[in-house]
Amino acid sequence: MVRHAVCLVAVIALTGAVGRAVGDEGPDDVPSNDVEVVQPPAPEYPGIAAAFRAEGYCEVRFSLYNYGKEMSIDDLSCSSAVFCKAALDGMMAAKFKVTDVPGTNTPGARHGIVYPIAFAMEDGGEFNRDKVERINCLGTGAIM
Repeated sequence: MVRHAVCLVAVIALTGAVGRAVGDEGPDDVPSNDVEVVQPPAPEYPGIAAAFRAEGYCEVRFSLYNYGKEMSIDDLSCSSAVFCKAALDGMMAAKFKVTDVPGTNTPGARHGIVYPIAFAMEDGGEFNRDKVERINCLGTGAIM
């Protein structure tokens, strides 16, 4: 049985094309810095999930500091707790680069970035992430 994790990259959400971090909407806001994915997350498919052919979806909300050399995971939610640790480990191994844009208030930093990660079997169908409820993997009492 072949198993792999598919990382869906919303590249436009990480570039200047969007201009503002999630939650920073408003006419008086200053632009957010650009972010380049240098090494995308490559989470390992959890063995127990593969054994049961379970598929899932996670969203990682994070912030970058020191021009991408430091990362803070602000929120992690997944369709099942079985994917939480794999998503977190995959994100922590990823590399990003922050580039300042004119007018930013936060040189070398970017806040509120959301990175989606889908866990899908190679021969599986399309996982519908829009209709799935996610659990908070970092909340009090969360098990990872």
